[in-house]
Amino acid sequence: MACVGALRTCGAPAPLTLVVRLTMKNIFVLDQNFMRDDKLNDLIHGDNLKIVLPDTAFFEMCKAPEWKSTLKNSLEILAQKPHIVYLSAPSNEVIQWEENNRRPTSGIISRRYTQFARELLKEIAEAREGVAHAEIERLMYQRNENVNKRQEECKYAITNLKNKIGDSLSLEQQKKLRAKTIDDASLCQYIRELAPDCALSFFQSLGMNRERASFFCKKNPATIRRIYLNILNATEWIVSGGFEGLSPKKAENELIDQEYIIAGTYFDGILTKENDIKLLHRKLRLILRLPPSKDAPNQTPRISPTTSQPLL
Repeated sequence: MACVGALRTCGAPAPLTLVVRLTMKNIFVLDQNFMRDDKLNDLIHGDNLKIVLPDTAFFEMCKAPEWKSTLKNSLEILAQKPHIVYLSAPSNEVIQWEENNRRPTSGIISRRYTQFARELLKEIAEAREGVAHAEIERLMYQRNENVNKRQEECKYAITNLKNKIGDSLSLEQQKKLRAKTIDDASLCQYIRELAPDCALSFFQSLGMNRERASFFCKKNPATIRRIYLNILNATEWIVSGGFEGLSPKKAENELIDQEYIIAGTYFDGILTKENDIKLLHRKLRLILRLPPSKDAPNQTPRISPTTSQPLL
């Protein structure tokens, strides 16, 4: 199915959990690379800040053999205020929920996962290893058992996606992309026009008629956010020309980054040190016609202007 080859992150969806919507303001998704920054310590003691962690953050922290010390050092700041931390459900789980219920989810925060995260933070604050640590160890052992197979699946998914997007672009369009003469507005407009055809065929395969599927897409469900980001990523790979040497491990990291970017579109922004994530997040918000992300101090760079030239 066109453009949906890498719709979900690799691996089977986790069991569905209750997903809720946060209605308060000042909510930021926190990237693992920002967790030890002194700025985070200042921010959590500020005015009503709420932090959302994607579940993949724990996977990133627990990949190495010394995962316990990494987990402790990374979460020490958040452990001061467990009550401000929420955990989002994986995007593949949210997408599965939307497929099963034929409607967009109202939010991506998991109550069960949030309870688990707060219990883990309490254990860290109290310098003890309890039920939450034991569960992390079990899950990480289970996930790391098939690491090579999973990484190869991620590379295959990205390869398949890039080829499909490349096939949909004319040689002239690909030349414009590589020459970086496409302004962001034109690129985002192109993606908005390409993605619905991919999404409509996907939703119709689930039994929706075209009218219902079109209405569903306009609500910006997690599914269409994933498709938009996949196409945006594929165009970035075409521009950079750096895809051919992509290792399976790097492919998995690319899909992990997507979890932060998609989650960030449900809230006020992302706290991260990676410029690539910041820029992709800003472009995805532009595609979704969402308000610009809020800026934590010195966090979100401007997208560099380019010579305006339409893609289509």
